Amino acid sequence: MRALALLCLVCLTFTSHAATAGTLSRARGEVRREAKPKASKSSTRDRDEDDKPQKTNKDDRPRGRLSQARREVRRHDDNHRGHGGGGHYACPPRFVPSCGPAGFFSFHSCAPPPVVETYVIQEPVVVTQPAIVEEVPVYVESVGPTCTERLCRQFAPYPYALGADGFMLTTTPGCGHGWSGRIQVEGGSDFDAIDRTGLSFLIEGQGGLGIDFDWDSYSEDLPGGGQDEVHVGEFDVLYRFAETDQTLLRAGLGAAWFGDRYDTDFGINFTLKADFAPCDPVVLSGEIDLGTLGDAEHLHLSGTAGVMLNRCEIYGGYDYRRIGEVEIQGPMVGLRFWF
Repeated sequence: MRALALLCLVCLTFTSHAATAGTLSRARGEVRREAKPKASKSSTRDRDEDDKPQKTNKDDRPRGRLSQARREVRRHDDNHRGHGGGGHYACPPRFVPSCGPAGFFSFHSCAPPPVVETYVIQEPVVVTQPAIVEEVPVYVESVGPTCTERLCRQFAPYPYALGADGFMLTTTPGCGHGWSGRIQVEGGSDFDAIDRTGLSFLIEGQGGLGIDFDWDSYSEDLPGGGQDEVHVGEFDVLYRFAETDQTLLRAGLGAAWFGDRYDTDFGINFTLKADFAPCDPVVLSGEIDLGTLGDAEHLHLSGTAGVMLNRCEIYGGYDYRRIGEVEIQGPMVGLRFWF
């Protein structure tokens, strides 16, 4: 009785084992049915096929937990890779669409990832232009030259020129003149019997030195008929010992002569000359000569008042000359040119 019960227990255990094995096999086939042909419903054929030796597929080999985890994680990539299981690795489909064959002594050949260029598009920036302000030129009217250099005293080209107060002006070098000169022609009479014609020349430098030349010709109508003529002249070296813008004072020493158709006599002459510019356009001039002519004493006085017309001065005055005891005098008019 005990033997019969043990035999029944062994049979039930064998039957349960066979059923369990068939269930796992069917479950495996359901999971991997894309790689295995569909099994027949006949249990006998299943047993025969299970008993036949079959080639081991890569997908049917037992896997560890890591491989199973890898398969679970990458299950959605199996169809893209074209391989089952996790025995090897493939390149991500994003960058490499296809890889080379895999094996023990092989490697995957993957194309390099595409080059992605990024362009930054900036919108144009509108820059507002500043308002243009036109400069209005300012014109400054200047009476005389603008002096910005070292100042010095120089002669005006003529009295009251370039805004000068008289004969001199204070300006930069080159604006004025370093010298001054004048030429004059005059005529006079005593309104009796003697007429006079005169010619004079004077030039002086900025340093004060100058020269002076005077020549006078006298003619007289004789009571019994006929005419007499005498020439008086002088040449002096001058020095300007005092000057302002409106005043020039000179002193000089030289020679004098007296000549006629018979002979010529010489003497010594000392002279004083002065020019004044009280107001534009008036010019005042005076002269004193003192010396000898041959054996006689000589004295000459002259004074004029003139008006400037640009470089020309029209003047009138009085002339007095005494030679020994003889006096010759009278009014005069003349023209003086300044340069």
